[in-house]
Amino acid sequence: MPELTDNQIADLRVLQHRCAVLGAELVIIGAIAYQIHFPAESRHTGDIDFAVALDLDEFAELNADFLQTAGSVSQTVSTDGGASRQRSWT
Repeated sequence: MPELTDNQIADLRVLQHRCAVLGAELVIIGAIAYQIHFPAESRHTGDIDFAVALDLDEFAELNADFLQTAGSVSQTVSTDGGASRQRSWT
């Protein structure tokens, strides 16, 4: 089972709440989803890929919500060289 950081869990909770308010569906994809379904495999990652299923008009509302509260959701992203950088919803 993949281990998520406290910040990643907090960010996912915020995103899930905002999607729920719009009636949108949040789906975890990528290597984290792969690790959940196939825990014996040796595919690892430090980031979380996700997709949000919503109507186009809901996209504008979700985007506006993120822009209004920019900085409340952030993520540290590892680059290929092992360095990391901060990414936010701005």
